[in-house]
Amino acid sequence: MGAVVRQGGEGSGLFDLMEIGLGIIGVADYRVRRVNQATCRILGRNEDELVGVRWETLVHPDDWEAHLAEARQNQAAGQTHWQGVVRFVQPSGSVVHVLATSMILTDDVAPAEAERPYFLVQFQDLSQQLASHRHLRLVMENTPVTLALVDRDGCVLFNEGAIGEDAVRRLEIARRRSIFEVFRDLPDALDLTRRALAGQRACGVFSAYGHWYESQTVPICDAQGVVQSVAIVSHDVTEREIALAELRARSAEQALVAEIGRCALGSPDPASLWHQATTAISGHLCADQVTIRAADPHSGLPHVVATAGSAAPYYPSPPPSAAPDGTALAGSRTDPPRGIAADSASSSLTIPIGQPDNPGALLTIDRRNPDSFARHEVIFLEMVATVLAAADERFRIERDAQYQARHDGLTGLPNRTAFLDRLQRTLTRAGHDRRRTGLLFIDLDNFKRVNDSYGHQTGDDLLREVAARLQRAVRPEDSVARLSGDEFAVLCDRDPALPDVQAIARRIVTTLAAPRIVLAGQPITVAASIGIAHSDGQPIDADEFLCTADMAMYAAKRQGPGRFLVFDESMRTHIRRHFNTRTTASGR
Repeated sequence: MGAVVRQGGEGSGLFDLMEIGLGIIGVADYRVRRVNQATCRILGRNEDELVGVRWETLVHPDDWEAHLAEARQNQAAGQTHWQGVVRFVQPSGSVVHVLATSMILTDDVAPAEAERPYFLVQFQDLSQQLASHRHLRLVMENTPVTLALVDRDGCVLFNEGAIGEDAVRRLEIARRRSIFEVFRDLPDALDLTRRALAGQRACGVFSAYGHWYESQTVPICDAQGVVQSVAIVSHDVTEREIALAELRARSAEQALVAEIGRCALGSPDPASLWHQATTAISGHLCADQVTIRAADPHSGLPHVVATAGSAAPYYPSPPPSAAPDGTALAGSRTDPPRGIAADSASSSLTIPIGQPDNPGALLTIDRRNPDSFARHEVIFLEMVATVLAAADERFRIERDAQYQARHDGLTGLPNRTAFLDRLQRTLTRAGHDRRRTGLLFIDLDNFKRVNDSYGHQTGDDLLREVAARLQRAVRPEDSVARLSGDEFAVLCDRDPALPDVQAIARRIVTTLAAPRIVLAGQPITVAASIGIAHSDGQPIDADEFLCTADMAMYAAKRQGPGRFLVFDESMRTHIRRHFNTRTTASGR
């Protein structure tokens, strides 16, 4: 041992190469008696600066009292050697962490002037290792990564990292107990460890303590390939999982909008599309109530056309007629639209379907919670509303086209096609129920003279006035149509008796005649010839039934203006004879 501390002594070079410092310190006065070159390098001083110096001047001030107390305690206990980490201060002010192994010796290795016993202290610089460990701790504490090492029984041998106070506390407990007991509420995480203990690398994502973690487990084997422990590397992927969840949600919304768009293209009528849309929105947003209201085509008042969800709406019924300002946003949230009452435990949002200032329908979503709607939910609903608005416009165009195809453009009355269709359905139903049907064929008298005298514009004005007077003259259940030119028809449904039909014809003649119509500044008296056909419930074709009323009208016209007659078979014979006479006279 003396060869180690004597300068230039045999063997000192080996310890210097190993950077192991040695020193002799007096027990009585704690003064340095000898050091080797490795100690000088560790403490940052030369031999002259160390020999004769009291030990307390070299140790960090905060450590000296504890270091001295430990030495005295060990001496009192009769211990001859002990070990501990001591901080030394170099002249530059740098702090060096040293693993100091102290031994009390009484041999003659010490210099002749040193008392016996003496301390022989071995120094090993731990600064680099401690700095690396400190840096590792900084990295682990400031990044969402956790390292752990567990043995085959699941006891934690090492752990480092910041994963939340609860997890850190449990890991500390797992140093004495198994993680399979401490973390039994995290089966997905434990499954990864079990797979590694079976020799398989494993990776997975699990939820814990309000966060999401991705964990990798690696088996560590001995020379024989037997798993002795498992390394676990976990990092917090909460932000990533939230982003992925947001992406999945947005993708689901896009897919849902596309599906509603597909339904909008293929839906045969608005009712089925409204139902599909409210059901899809209710399921996607977990809404208590999703409602679509549209204007009634006849009254123009809003009414519910589709609804979905289990909860009843919390606003009064009937709902307000319009709230196009319901889409106004405050930041990323929106308040309930004006006109819709919401209580403190509910949220409501109304989106216009169509133009905001003149929507064709209103989409309302209700939730039984006080939270307002998130911005992305409003955007999703606005996209759905845009698709529904396009579909609503398509339905409107189709309705307009169907209306125009079945209605007279001048008077707005049903045209010949629509009238014959309704007449056939009425006759079919009447034949099944054995009910009577009445039909009036109306032809204006001297209408050609009005056109020739006043022009076609005046004639059109006359036809519009006639249509209005016919609708006033008939019963609410009767149907008026314009067949062509100055020919009109009235269908009397609901089992009318023949006198009832005749009374309607009489009322029409009277209504058309008075008051006189003023057209182009001239008063015009309107007269019409009316033929009546009456069915007693026997099966009959619509065209044939209309033809009989037409023949009765011609018979009435031959008697003079403003007359009406009921069809009988003699009229058919007379018309045939008249037709044959005209054919013979013309030489055909």
